[in-house]
Amino acid sequence: MLGSGTELPGVAFAGQGMRPQVVLSSLSRHGTQPLVAELLEMLRVRALPALDFTDTRAAQPAIYVAGLVAALARLGPAAEVPLVTGHSLGELAALAYAGVISPEDGLRLAAARGRLCRAVQLERPGAMAAVVGLEPAAVELLRRQVIGESAGVLEVAAVNARRQVVLSGDRASVLLAIKHAEATAARVVTLPIDGAFHSPLMVGALPGWRTALRATEFAPGRTTVVSSVDGEPHDDPADLRELLAKALVLPVRWTEVMETVARLGVQELWDAGPGTILRGLARRGGPVEFVEPVPAPTVGPGGSADQPLPAGEGDQVLA
Repeated sequence: MLGSGTELPGVAFAGQGMRPQVVLSSLSRHGTQPLVAELLEMLRVRALPALDFTDTRAAQPAIYVAGLVAALARLGPAAEVPLVTGHSLGELAALAYAGVISPEDGLRLAAARGRLCRAVQLERPGAMAAVVGLEPAAVELLRRQVIGESAGVLEVAAVNARRQVVLSGDRASVLLAIKHAEATAARVVTLPIDGAFHSPLMVGALPGWRTALRATEFAPGRTTVVSSVDGEPHDDPADLRELLAKALVLPVRWTEVMETVARLGVQELWDAGPGTILRGLARRGGPVEFVEPVPAPTVGPGGSADQPLPAGEGDQVLA
């Protein structure tokens, strides 16, 4: 479906890992969007500040809505973008913006994902941490050392950049990995995420997640979707449904996504958020530039333009 001559960049949607105030900022700026009201009604809260971001049952649908409404406000519901992509949970917003699923179905799926993963976390507690400053091969060696010592669960959850790799597993193994990493020149960031996403610890959520996906209509989209599960472009709705199921336990291949976007001839992406984490990752080096889209920011019913977040919001980690 890739076309030529478009003035718009591709659109990328962030996943989990940003600070709650970043998500709240995006939701507040787009509070007149109907999907924000649906979010509050679904979670049975009266106001955005009442959202509990320590609970994936609230955090995941909130992140989904924040990214999607930003794109709807900035570009409109049917912009002719060359492609879309999403990091982890951000794939739901990417599919909704591409028209593969409806925005309302995407919200229901985000809520289901949050509920299912919360239940798994209570049974098999996990954690996530990012190792910044080591090449993927060095992180893989560290991971194997930890497994050899702990016999626990520890997997690569995401390769975000050449020198940023996220690990996911049981809490003891993640703590041991942090200890090993801090003994090197690496910087370690513990992610504010309740669960070991993209690891075998999430297998228990798969049956319920597949049931939710089967109950949702997936249709041909109006643009290409580059999956962060395999780093490849997809148009077939059945393939996109299956990839979304696998995404719960398989790693995010973000560096491969960026390479594929460039290979498809798309040199520019816009970070729909929430936040500017994806733009920040691109500053660490990569084949794609993150830009602000044309046309200019739209002014919504509330009278406020959709402007980029302040500088510094990109200095975070996604998983």
